[in-house]
Amino acid sequence: GNDRNCLKRSKERLGSSNFWAPTYNEHNEGSELFSTPYFENYTIVYAMYCDGSSWTSNVDHPVTVSNNEVIYYRGRRLLDALIDNLVLVEGLKNASKVLYSGCSAGALTTFLHIDYVASRLLPFS
Repeated sequence: GNDRNCLKRSKERLGSSNFWAPTYNEHNEGSELFSTPYFENYTIVYAMYCDGSSWTSNVDHPVTVSNNEVIYYRGRRLLDALIDNLVLVEGLKNASKVLYSGCSAGALTTFLHIDYVASRLLPFS
């Protein structure tokens, strides 16, 4: 993609969390699996992917695209904030096992970041 495409995507459902409900409640991508008895003692976290860079970007300053509109490339900061919240606020530091997965573009994201996520959780194991 390019900056103009990213700006357009940032104004749509798959490019911004502004269009999402506070709680994920759709039943697609196999999510019904997690409502089965096998997972009744699990805490499920569904982290919607929306940054367009598989949570890899980390640009300090916004990029001006056109008509003085800006786009932020800060996917890695989103991933760090997600991990920080899950560990420090939601209790992930107390988990004995973590299953880290994704689908579609999120599958690529899990592949790219599995070692990093594991390193962030290692101090709590």
